[in-house]
Amino acid sequence: MAPKLGKLSSGKSNTKKKPLLELEPSNGNMSNVDTKGEGANTKTSKKKKRWSMRRKKKNEPVENLEAPTALGICCGRSRAELSHPAFSAREVTGQVLNGPNSFAPAGLCTLLAKTIVMSWSMSLFVIGLLSRSEPPMAFFFAYLTNITLLIACLYLLLSWWNSLLSTICTSTTTNIGWMHHISWALFAVAAPGEIIVTVGYWTMDWDGKLTTLLDYYNIMTHGGVMILVLLEGLFINRIPLRVRHYGLLALYMMAYLIWTFVHAWFLIGDPTSEDDDAIYEGVLEWNKDPLTTAGYAALFFFGLAPVSFVLVYVCSLYTVPCFCCLFGARRRYVVDGDDMTVTAEDDASQASTSYVEMPVVPKKKKKMGRWFPKGGDEESAAV
Repeated sequence: MAPKLGKLSSGKSNTKKKPLLELEPSNGNMSNVDTKGEGANTKTSKKKKRWSMRRKKKNEPVENLEAPTALGICCGRSRAELSHPAFSAREVTGQVLNGPNSFAPAGLCTLLAKTIVMSWSMSLFVIGLLSRSEPPMAFFFAYLTNITLLIACLYLLLSWWNSLLSTICTSTTTNIGWMHHISWALFAVAAPGEIIVTVGYWTMDWDGKLTTLLDYYNIMTHGGVMILVLLEGLFINRIPLRVRHYGLLALYMMAYLIWTFVHAWFLIGDPTSEDDDAIYEGVLEWNKDPLTTAGYAALFFFGLAPVSFVLVYVCSLYTVPCFCCLFGARRRYVVDGDDMTVTAEDDASQASTSYVEMPVVPKKKKKMGRWFPKGGDEESAAV
């Protein structure tokens, strides 16, 4: 019997190689010839898939964020907010924030509560400024406590003004105004900044004397204002923090650490202290112990600041850190374009239904001097 074609007489393997060009066995026509090899269709399909995914991301909300109640404080939302605009009214879930209700709720009771909080904090700032007898007066702002207190007072004053306008002027708009954006940015610095001041003072700067615990001004500036700002921003208002807002806090902390280094480098000194020229004795002393000071600075910047921000961020979401929905600072959203608000504990499908997807415009192709929609009836059109 004659050997088959392709079989070698030397005994080697007779595995057949697939030809580059292969004809259809039925009619032998060249219309279906694979001229680019076996992987051509695979590469084309991969490219189409990548481009379709890019178009999908532009017109659809973030995946796995349909139910905000199921999210809680999971990392999925945080990762999504990294690529989301920091001050956009639209959330990553597709829901839209109600500007006046979130940043400037109206009502006489709300305005009265904000007036008390704002006046209380402003009085502390004035007391601290007027009680300073040592010149120069500008050195009052050399301390992190006083600078953060000033930012907190500016936030509370602007928040009070926004609520006053909302109460006096009746408006049906739910947009976020430019004054709302300013108060939003101030709160993103003031709230975690007050936590940093409070924790930093009682753990690193407190002298351990019991008389300090009886000092009204000292207690209020290192804990009292923190409580007032958090209550006003998270419960009277419903200000939402986002991951990208941490950049504002990081810039603030970096600027203050640079200031302490410049203060030590140029030997500016401290007019309020005769023994030590450092702003914070035993903590930020760049001249005496730079290694220890660098360790404290790293602890503040990489440890205390992120933890403080995450704490406020979690409280601004749907639940407090104890995962209890009863006392959660819930966000206020717009429903169907009306001046209505919903909370995060409402229907889980609200996030997907509130997002309006833009229709995809069909591509057009040119033929015989006229434009026809892709897939349209070209034969019925007049030429």
